[in-house]
Amino acid sequence: DVGRAQGLLHAFGSLYVMGKQAKKSGLFRLTDTNDDDQYDKVEHLMRMPVGGEHHAHAIILSPDKKSLYVACGNMTRNPKPDFSHARMAQNFEHEDLIPRMPDARGHNTDAATIGGWVARISPDGSRRELISNGYRNQYDIAFNEHGELFTYDSDMEYDIGSPWYRPTRVCHVTSGSE
Repeated sequence: DVGRAQGLLHAFGSLYVMGKQAKKSGLFRLTDTNDDDQYDKVEHLMRMPVGGEHHAHAIILSPDKKSLYVACGNMTRNPKPDFSHARMAQNFEHEDLIPRMPDARGHNTDAATIGGWVARISPDGSRRELISNGYRNQYDIAFNEHGELFTYDSDMEYDIGSPWYRPTRVCHVTSGSE
């Protein structure tokens, strides 16, 4: 029943899916409650847009194997008030220091400054902590052997040649970073 998945993770005896089900989308937990090798219970843990190439993406297991980390692209929007905690200020609507210059082609002109983000989520979805934000469209995340988190962020191809162009890059995802 859950489809359009861009992120899948098997952990804690469940299959976590970043996908859609009927009118719901976001992070789901599927479990097999009667040991018949079929997922028969579906729980919607966190709402967010899913399905497009700039929406919710990766789900990975934390190094201590006690929580999940998710990566969401710039079209996911901040699922406020769905975070129970954030490591940075959450005044996302009016955070611009200088007047905005929307893309002349009309791409993503209604997006808040937050852009893409990374969050830590408890296995049951009850605790959701915003770790880092401000990415364009990072698709995946990974921990190194020291427990440091990294992502690969996309560029805005329309901006090539402009003074504000940021090329594709590997980003060190640190606590509270923007």
